[in-house]
Amino acid sequence: MQREAPDAAPSKVTAAHLRRADRACARRLTLDQQEQRGNRPSSRRFEVANRLTADVRLAHTEGGTPDDRAFVVPTDLVPEQQRLYAAGARGYLACFGDRPARLLPADTWATELPDLGVRLVGDLGIALERPDGGRELRVLRLDGRSGRDRLDEVEVTVAVLRAAPFAGDRFELVAADLLTASATRLAVDVVAELPAARAWLVERLGVLRDRTRRAEPTVGADCQGCPFVAGCPPHRDR
Repeated sequence: MQREAPDAAPSKVTAAHLRRADRACARRLTLDQQEQRGNRPSSRRFEVANRLTADVRLAHTEGGTPDDRAFVVPTDLVPEQQRLYAAGARGYLACFGDRPARLLPADTWATELPDLGVRLVGDLGIALERPDGGRELRVLRLDGRSGRDRLDEVEVTVAVLRAAPFAGDRFELVAADLLTASATRLAVDVVAELPAARAWLVERLGVLRDRTRRAEPTVGADCQGCPFVAGCPPHRDR
């Protein structure tokens, strides 16, 4: 089987980069993939989700069903965040409280694909093994999105690429909205879907390479919240 040449692929790629490769600001794409330092965005919007995800992982370290004692409302959060954490914890137990599982020792933040010269980065979810040996990847939401909108094609494809090292031939991808205590489940056949996923990734990397090679800034929606606005020519020259 012929291997695809990396052709100086970006060192860091996220699902958002792949999804918006052909329309995002090329300068922002380039600096982000090069991991250049910029204005640091506020982490407040992720504080509850990060704390809840960490407690979910802790609840599954020993296997078995999750114990509600693993979810302690953090007193260092503001009252609104505390209420959101409590609602998320209740939602998780409603969705998965009767489903035993053991946390897998898998890196769900970064996945190296050396033959493509790329590192896929971003929170993939929580990798678990059920008592029957089946593998499961749980993606937790706190946004109230409907079941149909919880997983798009890019998220599923990236999950296939990144879960392959620890999921074996097949796994179940579960996207749960903890505010509505509902979940969408998708059975993934890695053997059948991985070739198409890799072909898609190669195509998207080609688009990224072309955009980042030119790195031309574009004034528009990407300017909002961009950590690299300082020094950007269109804004500097205004």
